[in-house]
Amino acid sequence: MADAPKKRGRPKGWKPPILAADQAADLRQLLQERLKRKIDGLKLYVPMPLQAAFHASDCHEKLIRGSNRSGKTTAASVEFARAVTGQDPRYPAKDGIAYIVGFDGKHIANVMYKLLFRAGAFKIIRDQITNEWRSFNPSSVHDLLREKEAKLSPPLIPPRLVKSIGWENKKENLPRVIVLHNGWEIHCFSSNAKPPRGTQIDLGWFDEEIFDPEWYTEIAARLVDRNGHFLWSATPQAGSPQLYELHERADEQLRRPREERTVEEFIALLFDNVHLTDLQKQNFVSKISAEDAMVRIHGEFASHGMRVYPEFSERIHECSFFNIPPKWTVYAAIDPGRQVCGVLFAAVSCEPSDDHLYIFDELYIQQCSAEIFGQKMREKARISNLEAMIIDHQMSRMTETGSGRTIEDQYSEALKKYGVTCRRTGTDFTWGVADPIAGIEAVRQYLNPAKPRLVVLADRCPNFRWEMKRYWYEKDKDGRITDKPRDRGPVHLCACIRYIVQDEPRHVPHKPGKARLNPVLVHARKLMNPKGQKGAINLGPGSFSIGIGGCSK
Repeated sequence: MADAPKKRGRPKGWKPPILAADQAADLRQLLQERLKRKIDGLKLYVPMPLQAAFHASDCHEKLIRGSNRSGKTTAASVEFARAVTGQDPRYPAKDGIAYIVGFDGKHIANVMYKLLFRAGAFKIIRDQITNEWRSFNPSSVHDLLREKEAKLSPPLIPPRLVKSIGWENKKENLPRVIVLHNGWEIHCFSSNAKPPRGTQIDLGWFDEEIFDPEWYTEIAARLVDRNGHFLWSATPQAGSPQLYELHERADEQLRRPREERTVEEFIALLFDNVHLTDLQKQNFVSKISAEDAMVRIHGEFASHGMRVYPEFSERIHECSFFNIPPKWTVYAAIDPGRQVCGVLFAAVSCEPSDDHLYIFDELYIQQCSAEIFGQKMREKARISNLEAMIIDHQMSRMTETGSGRTIEDQYSEALKKYGVTCRRTGTDFTWGVADPIAGIEAVRQYLNPAKPRLVVLADRCPNFRWEMKRYWYEKDKDGRITDKPRDRGPVHLCACIRYIVQDEPRHVPHKPGKARLNPVLVHARKLMNPKGQKGAINLGPGSFSIGIGGCSK
């Protein structure tokens, strides 16, 4: 028979040690500190499924987008706090540099700083069974009945970890730089200001959409050297191009294996937030319009309401590349510019039953000059059946400072130099209609989903597709959408499609003219037949082809 287990307990005659008053005070303080650390905000945080997936992602760029009150900012603040306090192995344990960027100073003080360094990121309550503090869950009936016992969670970054705070405005709780004891520096910026240059950082966090579009590009550059991470939490209300671009890159990378992705997007929705009751959610929904609900409840991009061409769809308007038949009529539209010159090529079928306009090619010439324009147009060998070249006359009539000649004259001369002509005007241009509002309405008729007439050969027109999705209306000073489309940024090919459509493109039958002799053959005949005798050039036995216009035997 096995020996009975020995009873555990204090030894016989054990007596608690008698501590001096100062020792007892130290022990009491130690136990109190232990209890405080046991309920640190990061330790009690229990993520919802979507938040857990966000934290688990190893991508260096992570976007958590969605509706108001969906928990997206909380998830980003927890990720940020774990990183700067050395509790996430994907980030440096010490001596890191982080940037947080809010829309303005009030947003930094009242949202970002408050979430990180003040109590209340979520609620906590004592467990009925263990009596230990844990996250409050209003979806639990037991927790809901004891809601009065719940209290605010301690800060995600407790005061003991903070070494110093340099204030921009201490009265308004607006920090400038926060230094932690582990060496991490947290720099706070308003997106209304210009981004700083030169500093290499380990982590960047944007909350909500930003005002100055330079911020995203600059932060991306600052992260390169340290192989840093970037977080963005936002409800897409303002139509930020950078936020939409990040969303699209994440969407494109869904086709890749998870380990190969560099950016990932997570959609957080109000109705998935278990920390709000159904009554709270319904009350919020009842107070906003159906249009606002698309953004604030369903997390859709507000830019869909701001987009000039919301009808444009890859599924409806795009197809794979095919060679344009020689009998089709081709149009080219040019939006001249020094930084970027955009050229769009469109074709109309010779079949009467086919009333589609095919956008089949483009040029997007950086740092363009007349010489480069002529060379690039000459490289488009398929435009031999070019009917018209339509240009932005307002821009092309501008004169060059040195020569005093217009851009249109210089472009026309370059086309003549490289042998590029159209049937309508030779090496000259047709002027595009300078009425953006009317042009937009004309393009919309081609985009009509009920009867789409615009077809884009997607493989050859990446810049056109990119612009069509990001061509937006301006907002006034009160944030209301106007009828004026944006005329700054990448809108070159969106202008070109207006010029083509307003030119009323149609198929123009063309009778092939007499074959033009190859210039080399003409020159050879002059050399070998100085008297101008007609007939072939005698090169000896056999045949020899010399190209368009004839051969010699």
